Amino acid sequence: MVVRAIVATSLVTGKVLQRFSARGAGAQDVVSDGHRGWFRSGIGLAHVLPNGQVDRAWQSNVQGRLEFGTLQRAGERLFVSDSLHVIAVDSKTGARLWTSPAIGGAHILSLAANRSACCRGGRRRSPTPARAAP
Repeated sequence: MVVRAIVATSLVTGKVLQRFSARGAGAQDVVSDGHRGWFRSGIGLAHVLPNGQVDRAWQSNVQGRLEFGTLQRAGERLFVSDSLHVIAVDSKTGARLWTSPAIGGAHILSLAANRSACCRGGRRRSPTPARAAP
C-alpha cells in the first residue's frame, strides 16, 4: 500500500484539520513527531512540518524501501524495518543509531516500541523450492 495523501483529523471532533499530498515520496507509514508534525516512511524517512511541507533541514541516512506497518516513535527515537532488520533513528537529527541483526529467515511485518524495548513480529520466509532436473 502506498499513501497518496495524508489527512490530519481532530481527536476531539473527528473533523479534518488538514490534508496534504504524499505523492512522490512512496509514503507508507506516518507517525506523529509529538510537535504537530509527522514522520513518514516509504522510500527512506522524512519529517513533515505541521504545514504539510517536507522539512528539508531534517535528513536521514536511512534509504531504500521500508516495510509497511513498521514505523514507530518512542520518545526521541524512531524505529522502522527494511523487512529483515529493525533500524533505530534519532528523531531530532535523522541519524541512524543502530541496525539489528537479521533473525534467520524472518520477514518483519510489524513493530511496537516503548522507551525500553522494541518488539518485532513477522513470519519466517519460505525457502525457495528446488527445481526438478529436466
